[in-house]
Amino acid sequence: MLRQYLCHRFRPKCIFTSLLVFIALSIALGVIFTINHDVGQSHIPPIDHLLQPKQIEDRTKRDGPLYIDDVNSLWPIPGRSVPDESMVRKKSNVNSYNIDTNNNNVKHKYSGNNVNDRMSGNVLSLLKMMKPPSTSKPVGKKVVNAHVDFLYQAIVKDAITDRHPLTFKPKCAGGLQKWEAEDLLCIPRPKFLDNIKNPCWYNDSTILAPSSRPLHCLPYFHILGVAKAGTTDLWNRMMAHPHIISNDGLLHKEALWWAWRRFGVYGYKKGVPQSFRDYVSLFQDTARLIQSSINNNNHYQKMLITGDASPPDFWDFRGWRNISQNRGLSFPQVMTPHLMHHFYPDPKFILMFKDPIDRLYSDYFFLGGGLTSEDFHRDIVQAVMLLSECVKRRDLLTCFYDNTLYYQMKVRLPFGCYSVFMREWLRVFPLKQFMFIKTEDYEVNPEKTLKDVISFLGLTPLKKSALRTIADEERSRITEQKKIAGPMKEKTKALLSRLLAPCSQNLAKMIGRSEFVWDS
Repeated sequence: MLRQYLCHRFRPKCIFTSLLVFIALSIALGVIFTINHDVGQSHIPPIDHLLQPKQIEDRTKRDGPLYIDDVNSLWPIPGRSVPDESMVRKKSNVNSYNIDTNNNNVKHKYSGNNVNDRMSGNVLSLLKMMKPPSTSKPVGKKVVNAHVDFLYQAIVKDAITDRHPLTFKPKCAGGLQKWEAEDLLCIPRPKFLDNIKNPCWYNDSTILAPSSRPLHCLPYFHILGVAKAGTTDLWNRMMAHPHIISNDGLLHKEALWWAWRRFGVYGYKKGVPQSFRDYVSLFQDTARLIQSSINNNNHYQKMLITGDASPPDFWDFRGWRNISQNRGLSFPQVMTPHLMHHFYPDPKFILMFKDPIDRLYSDYFFLGGGLTSEDFHRDIVQAVMLLSECVKRRDLLTCFYDNTLYYQMKVRLPFGCYSVFMREWLRVFPLKQFMFIKTEDYEVNPEKTLKDVISFLGLTPLKKSALRTIADEERSRITEQKKIAGPMKEKTKALLSRLLAPCSQNLAKMIGRSEFVWDS
């Protein structure tokens, strides 16, 4: 109507007038939108106010003990009516945090510019937001070095701490609690067949349901890790051997069961917990082929084997609170190695160790932690400070196995100290059951490594020409973003070299292999 009035009064300039009106209205709407946006921003409640301690106390009385749900990964903590752990994972902006929960498919997010503070249901429990140290301002070099020196001393002290193996045989705990995973020690050890190479047994209703496949198998060997050290590449080359059978896990390689899926966890996500029966089902191809060999009496059952190459099994012990034998304890007594030993006392373990500093760099970009070497340095500094503060309040191993810290750090820094985790495995299994591969040697001469692996597993040797053909295949699973980011900054390398030096020295001494002390 305004345009019609103006055009009626000033008909010769109708088109020009319409254009002016359009521009004026656009400017006015823009101003109004900006004002409303700023006003809305100023009224966003701080994240600490999403759930007050009084609200948690009231909910605890109403609904019983609360359980931690760390960014879609359920790790309940028994015996705590009010959790003291954070469910916040730091994002790229230190002032922006993200909380994801599953509550009838409703997501509550706070990312610095909007928030839905209507908390409902029994999923989200927040108290004591343990916010990462702010990196909005550069942390002084002296401060960082002080944290590094403190952690260095803690690692050295831990290495000389006398930790005796269990003096008793873990047993079925009984009375499974709602936060606990399936008690594997309540499952009788299978009666493995003597006339086959791979650990397999015939169906027993006390182990698995009677309707299950009559023959069942477990892995003959485990590639325990470590992640980003070449395990996928090695596995793919091993599959060229005619007597090694793949599994039905991720990439036909990773069951991810012992450390993750039995607890209903997949990395940073939450899922449905899987049972021992689910794990066994991943090796049904092996059971089928071995059964066929037995039926045909062709003796292949004495040669065929399968494996499980799940790197988290080596280091991820965060689920220890969900193991029944650790009920009521402040520090774990039973972990993955003890549970594996219950089922088969003499499996073969293969471990690939890579320069821990270079491996951390690859792991960071593989997980999407950042894009540049400067991003990596910033997040390493943050991880050092977080770990240092945790160790000051508690102790080194408790922090290494802590789920909260796992989500707060954008770099899996504890995983760089191989010796801490290796010691847990050697408390249960003798050194002779492990084969150690240095990634740097494998990359130079994969043919020799394959030959050694085949010998370690007791398989039929391959011809030299076949080994050469397998070794010449293209490498698997290379982290491209690491190439794009370029070399690690020297200041980062110096920091990590100081921090992780005692870890490599401890590892080399532990396994009796001096070559596992890297120059970096």
